[in-house]
Parts: sequence; structure tokens; C-alpha cells
Amino acid sequence: MEPKDPSSYILVSNLYSASGRWHCSEMVRDKMRKRGFRKHPGQSWIIHNNKIHPFYARDKSHLQAKDIYSGLEILILECLKAGYVPDTSFVLQEVEEHQKKDFLYYHSAKLAATYGLLTSSQENQFGS
Repeated sequence: MEPKDPSSYILVSNLYSASGRWHCSEMVRDKMRKRGFRKHPGQSWIIHNNKIHPFYARDKSHLQAKDIYSGLEILILECLKAGYVPDTSFVLQEVEEHQKKDFLYYHSAKLAATYGLLTSSQENQFGS
């Protein structure tokens, strides 16, 4: 592991988490904190009217957050009715199953895409 590269620590921590070794994962995260390393949250964005609109998971800071979440709730319900089953094995945190589903439902990319649908036009550009 590269001692001065935080991404190495994150990768090892995620490997431990994926294999259910939560204690080992937490030890790696503690080592990161002690060395002053920080994991920066993932971000998705969309350009609308020549302005970048950034989103983070479960982010409610956008001026239209209420509309975005309302729209996303409708999309989630429609997807569930159509047979969508969230694969919570991708959530590398030791939390309850319903929390894992929330992490997947309110991912930054889904918030950005919902905003794009609400403001849809030919000029939107998506990125993650």
C-alpha cells in the first residue's frame, strides 16, 4: 500500500467491506484519519442553461431539491412496480437493509438525472 496515497487506503477499506470484514475496514479508515487523509464524496453533475449543477448522494442543498426528490420518488415507485430490485451488495457500509436501499435510490447520479428530466432540453450534458 502506498503510504501517502489516500486512494490506496480507500481501496483496501472497500475490499474489506465487500468481504464483510467491517472491523478491518474501520481500522484502515482510522489509520487514514490519523494520517490526515480524507475520502472526498463522489459527485455527479449536469449542465443546464450553461450552469453546472453539482449533486452529492442524498444531497438536499439544491434550490430545487424538493422538486427533485418528489420527481425521484415517482421514478423509484415506477421502477419498483416494473420489477426493479435494488442490488444492495454494492453498498459497502454496515447499515440496515432499508438504509442501503436509500443509498442506492438517492445516489448523486440519480439526483442529477432527475434534475435533468425536470429541466429537460437539448442543451443538458450529464457527467459523473
